Amino acid sequence: MKERPGKLTLLFLTRLSLYLAVFSLPLIHPGVSVAYDRSGLVLWFGVVPLLAGIAFWKGPRPGVVKNRRLAWMKKHLRLILAGAILLAGSLAGPGLNTEALPGLGAGCLSFFITTILFRFPRWGKAAIAEQIFFAFISFRMLGFSRSSEEVAAESSALTQGILIFTLAAFLVHGMVIYYCLFRAAEGGGKRRREAGAFALAAALAVFLLIVILPSDFVKNSVISNLLQDKVDPEPVPIDEEGDGMPGGNLRSRRNRPLFPRGGGERGTNRLEGIPESQWPGPGSGMGEDDGDGSSENGEGRSRGKGRGQTKQYAVMVVAAKTSPVYAAASYRGELHPLRGFLPTKDEPLNKLPTTRLLETWKNTSFNYESGRSEEEIFFLSTLPEKYLPYNPFAVEPTILQTGYGPFRYSHAVRSAISRTGAERLRGVREISSRETQRHAEFLEVELAKNDQVIFEAHLAGALQEARAEGEGESYFGRLLAVLKSFSSFQYTAGFSGDTTIPALVDFLTYTKEGDCTEFSNTAAILGRLAGIPARVVTGFLVDEGLQTPAHLRGLAVLRGQIKLLQEFPPEELFLVTTAHRHSWVQFWLPAYGWIDFEATAFAIPPMGLGDANNRDVVIPIFEKEQPITPLRSFPWRPVLRGLGILLAAAAAGAYILRYGREAFLALRARKGGDRASRALYGLLLMRLAAEGKPIKTPAQTSREYSCLFPDDPALIVFAALYTQLRYRASADDERQKVYAALGDEYRKILKSQRRGGIAGWFLRIFSLRGLAYL
Repeated sequence: MKERPGKLTLLFLTRLSLYLAVFSLPLIHPGVSVAYDRSGLVLWFGVVPLLAGIAFWKGPRPGVVKNRRLAWMKKHLRLILAGAILLAGSLAGPGLNTEALPGLGAGCLSFFITTILFRFPRWGKAAIAEQIFFAFISFRMLGFSRSSEEVAAESSALTQGILIFTLAAFLVHGMVIYYCLFRAAEGGGKRRREAGAFALAAALAVFLLIVILPSDFVKNSVISNLLQDKVDPEPVPIDEEGDGMPGGNLRSRRNRPLFPRGGGERGTNRLEGIPESQWPGPGSGMGEDDGDGSSENGEGRSRGKGRGQTKQYAVMVVAAKTSPVYAAASYRGELHPLRGFLPTKDEPLNKLPTTRLLETWKNTSFNYESGRSEEEIFFLSTLPEKYLPYNPFAVEPTILQTGYGPFRYSHAVRSAISRTGAERLRGVREISSRETQRHAEFLEVELAKNDQVIFEAHLAGALQEARAEGEGESYFGRLLAVLKSFSSFQYTAGFSGDTTIPALVDFLTYTKEGDCTEFSNTAAILGRLAGIPARVVTGFLVDEGLQTPAHLRGLAVLRGQIKLLQEFPPEELFLVTTAHRHSWVQFWLPAYGWIDFEATAFAIPPMGLGDANNRDVVIPIFEKEQPITPLRSFPWRPVLRGLGILLAAAAAGAYILRYGREAFLALRARKGGDRASRALYGLLLMRLAAEGKPIKTPAQTSREYSCLFPDDPALIVFAALYTQLRYRASADDERQKVYAALGDEYRKILKSQRRGGIAGWFLRIFSLRGLAYL
């Protein structure tokens, strides 16, 4: 192509603008916040647009180049630049590895499609399919805002705005495609009429969205059907000591004992159920706390206390090939002198659980930690947050299920989980000075002087006992000494959850009794004082040793009703309840990275109902006599009401346009001159149309049109005078006389052509036939 027509430049700019607008939507919508990391930003906002620009560029100016190498480079400059951009994008993003393949593919596809569209217009017409792809991306983004009722409520107005913007942008871009590729040979008049039709269609569509689209459009029907006003519904027994289950009570198929150190009675808890329509939502305090009921604001503690004393409620079903699985939600590494451990602000893993992903999130940093194996874990949960075992390197987007009652969120994660045994960890080396500097924030202990003395004294005693056993000098020996120092402490699964420094001091010196939060937070402080980087993690513990017969019966019931769970072998499924909320400590070990440690495993285990896992298990009961999750019925009333409003608005607009146009022409006709004669002629045509007379075609002259009225000589005289004013030169005085005569003939024509009677008056007032002359 020797030159770049302006119409194709317009098409390229609107196409690029639409692309950037669509891929920028997640940045402004609270329900579809996408974690665009450096690789994502480089790919979608750098490589792809630049390659499209290179493909659209017509290349260097033609000319003779004597050097063959330079001539070849000039001829293939576009391809050379495209390759350079791909290479630079890969280096600036994920690097030259398999992670760069999706970016390379997307960039090449952008270059290829743009080349086809602008260099081969005949084949490029098929690129209108891009509209479908962009529409799919846009509405898929909006679909992810259905992640929770709270997000839907916060973003409903913005969602409507995005829908309106998306529809208008697609109509405009579609119009540009139509004119640039399909209507290149049409006349200007027809193009203007078609542009007006496009604009009217866009306006009507936007108005339709504003009026008809309900404010809760993105609200999930599953969430809408939950009866949140029913607090603490009474559970009903599903089994009575095994009645109704083939073979009676199921025996645990797990190898690990429920109580590693003895105590407690096995299998005394029962399985109960609550109808799914009455199942309390996440906001009721069931499951949203950060470990044994300790939430950010403490509300979960007070709400869950009464319920947690006698029942444990199902929170999620986890599919994993091995256990334990420490499903983390929050990493706490900032130590406050009074408030204790707080979530680490710059920790990416603290943002990932609540991030609404549109595509699989991948950790592009290479994992050098030893002893880790890749494991895929599936979560079917009642909670919108994702729970991620450490170290996650691939997290799929949360999928909103529509048929599983409160178990409406599912996601899968692949993590590099450490299964290294204690024997191998005993030989871990000391932390180097460089590693100490890198993990300095996890070694800081800035407490009040009296408090720090108490922690240091406890650590000194623990290390002294360890040295007596020959283990207190090594790195892992100090870590093990910290954990063994809790051997005389009583572990109680409760809901106190007070992890402030005064509470930990009281736990360490006086009560020596607490739940997992006291043990984990105290162990983290002692580990830091021993020179071991430490932090606290909260989430859920998934362990085969926590699956009682009631849990197994609950899994059997749920697996029989939820087809998704039938894809996994029964031995790989774990029922996680509110009793499994947990808090644990992570220590950093050289060459092995962050390792999960269970401080409560060294304490005196809880007895009987002191262990929350021995409480009755409550699961949702699916109501099979009616659809589990009925779809939202079609909103006939709002649609009909919107259509009525739309039709009324369109009619009002049409009459305003008609009478506004007539008023404008009447005012212009009073001024005299050529414009006045044209205005008077246009006014005459519109009023004749309102009287039901034939519509003049664009090809007819005024005289040809007057021949349609052989019985009205005034119209023939009007056409002759109008032709004289328009096309014959004459003096101003003569022109004024002719224009005055033209006005007289105009009034005669209206009088002679006017329909009589009430019906004629009604048709004249409400006729819209004159709009044909717009």
